[in-house]
Amino acid sequence: MSVAGAVIVKHSPNAFYYKGHCDACGHTMDKQIGSGMPEKNFTLVNDFTCLKCRHKQHIKIESN
Repeated sequence: MSVAGAVIVKHSPNAFYYKGHCDACGHTMDKQIGSGMPEKNFTLVNDFTCLKCRHKQHIKIESN
């Protein structure tokens, strides 16, 4: 699994959960912002604004 702009906080065969991680200042969001199903050949994209530095961060999680 390839992850950009996020950290996976929990992963199981049925689901994964992630938090946003700012590439600009390194801040990780306190609350989980999303989840997904770990299917083969999927791409998840999302955006968030960092609460610490206000940088707009792009999230991309891919599985192949």
